[in-house]
Amino acid sequence: MIYIYPATIQQEDDGRFSIWFDDLDGCATSGETLADAIVMARDAIGGWIDHMISLGYEIPKPSSINDIHSEGEQIVSLVDVDLEMYRRENESRSVRKTLTIPAWLNTRAERSGVNFSKTLQDALCSSLGVTQQ
Repeated sequence: MIYIYPATIQQEDDGRFSIWFDDLDGCATSGETLADAIVMARDAIGGWIDHMISLGYEIPKPSSINDIHSEGEQIVSLVDVDLEMYRRENESRSVRKTLTIPAWLNTRAERSGVNFSKTLQDALCSSLGVTQQ
């Protein structure tokens, strides 16, 4: 399900961008650039909604963008999140993968007591530039 909420965006004195959602109590984030802040805002909405659903709370309906008031140079914009995609990207359950490596490498790794799952996770995180969740 896709959720769309109005967000207030403000550029801070240090150049960062702060974003908050009047409809989602306590849901706020920031980013180094506007693009980064929007990505972080989608993540913040996804996490907020997913958490509230897990607690059994009703998700508030979004206000009309015209009902959100800005001050000074603040911008009001719509930010969306696909909750199913958010959940898939942030799910921490393990999945089984089948892979193929040369026999000689398998033999050496087994002799050395290598944890194949951990090694593959570390390599994938390093390759993708992400930290393990």
